[in-house]
Amino acid sequence: MKRLVLTALSVALLAGTAASVVAAEQKPGRPHQAGQTYFDKLDTDKDGAVSRDEFMAAQTLRFQAMDKDKDGALSKDEYVAGSRNPERRVKWFEQMDANKDGKIVKAEWDAAQEKHFAARDKNKDGKWTKDEKSHAQKHDKQHDKKPHGKKNETPEKRS
Repeated sequence: MKRLVLTALSVALLAGTAASVVAAEQKPGRPHQAGQTYFDKLDTDKDGAVSRDEFMAAQTLRFQAMDKDKDGALSKDEYVAGSRNPERRVKWFEQMDANKDGKIVKAEWDAAQEKHFAARDKNKDGKWTKDEKSHAQKHDKQHDKKPHGKKNETPEKRS
């Protein structure tokens, strides 16, 4: 009986661990871990601000994580996979795909991320601070309630 209970507990523990790993793999591009905010993860030197270099390094990791076939470009399926809001992701994909070839290459990705960072760096000092983070969160919540922008408008241009 004792052996049966221990076996059942071991199986349950392994199943829970496997489920956690699968869940983590289904969220491509998430550079932060449980208990750590996205901002905190980006702030690699822990100075209370996210520099452009820190931000872009994290975005490079996101790009690489989403590029499942490792061809140096994101297909629409790769970009949308695991999203909680696939419709929004499709719109963003179409906006980032500057040459409309059906994929986002690293240069297109970087250009979009540069705009994303610039939109959050409100005082244009090259750092995204916690004060600016609070402003961005309020903006994002308001933005999510509004209908999305014009056909060729990037998320960063909408304020």
